[in-house]
Amino acid sequence: QSALQTARELDPQAAEVFASEGYMNMHFDWDFPAAARNLKHSIDLNPNSAPAHDLLVSGNRRRKTFTVPG
Repeated sequence: QSALQTARELDPQAAEVFASEGYMNMHFDWDFPAAARNLKHSIDLNPNSAPAHDLLVSGNRRRKTFTVPG
């Protein structure tokens, strides 16, 4: 978590940081709403982010309640 915080401070517009945080939210914290928010933000920053799209689809397959906000 501290590495993600540092990365976000260094480049707050880095899509990879938000995709990584979404991965952490999903697989370690089981916080699916936070994962969806971070992955959606990652895709907003970089629409071609394959990892963010893959994780978002994976989350939707795992939990039917995993939705993309807004």
